[in-house]
Amino acid sequence: MTVDIRATQPDFKLVSEECGSITLEDGSVIETRVILCDLSIWGKDLLGYQFAVSTVVAIRVKALQKVKSLVKDVPLSQPGIQIQIPLTEEAGYEKMKIKKVDKPTTSSYSFDGKKIHNELQIHAVVRNLNAKAPSGAPLYHVRWSVNSEIEEDSDS
Repeated sequence: MTVDIRATQPDFKLVSEECGSITLEDGSVIETRVILCDLSIWGKDLLGYQFAVSTVVAIRVKALQKVKSLVKDVPLSQPGIQIQIPLTEEAGYEKMKIKKVDKPTTSSYSFDGKKIHNELQIHAVVRNLNAKAPSGAPLYHVRWSVNSEIEEDSDS
């Protein structure tokens, strides 16, 4: 038996965007944004709308000067090299504790009398003192996910 799914791809507009940030144990601050790129809805059931989203997450690391000094003699990483370094201790990575969430990262969009809310969750961060980003900071990797929910727009 095949299921015929006919999704709608509504146009949407930005309602609000809250850029967020977290502070790491080394004092570095990671600023984040979550941007909705595409939305497809194919149904609704007792649990709510059945949908898929495509989002882009923007991440900016602002390292303290004392942290940048740890990699001052390390050559600049070449574009694309970062994704080839396994996220292991043997490759020079160390897990960083998230000291605090300074501000949550959210965005909301409206469409067809509804709103979709997106919230970024940061799960883990690692840094590598054997690699340097163009900003002069160590190379950081962030594990994240986006939680999205659709609700009827009470403002419509």
